[in-house]
Amino acid sequence: MAGVVPIVTEPEDGNSERSLSQMQLLSNARALITRRWEKMQGRQRLLTPEVTRRLGGDQLSNRFRASALVVSAVSCLDAATDAWIESDGAAPMADLLGQEMDALNDPC
Repeated sequence: MAGVVPIVTEPEDGNSERSLSQMQLLSNARALITRRWEKMQGRQRLLTPEVTRRLGGDQLSNRFRASALVVSAVSCLDAATDAWIESDGAAPMADLLGQEMDALNDPC
C-alpha cells in the first residue's frame, strides 16, 4: 500500500489549496456527497479483482479477503480526507492516511 499513498494523497495538479477548496465543497453538498460515495464504490469494484489476483487467485476466501482489504483502504482514505478537510489542509494527507491505516492494526 505504501507505493499507492503518493498517488492518492497528492493533488493531480500540485495545487493543494484548490484541492482543499474542492473537497470542502464536496463534503458540504448532499448531491456531491452521494457522488463521492459512488466514486468510492467504483474504486472498490476496480481494485478488488486486482487485490484478489495478488492474493493468489479467485478462490472464495481470497475474494472475501480482498474485498475486506479494499473496503478498509478506501474507508481509511475517506477518513483521512475528512481529517484533511477539518484541518484546513494543514496536515499532510499522506500522514493522515498513514495514521488511519495504522489504526487498523491498533488492538483497541
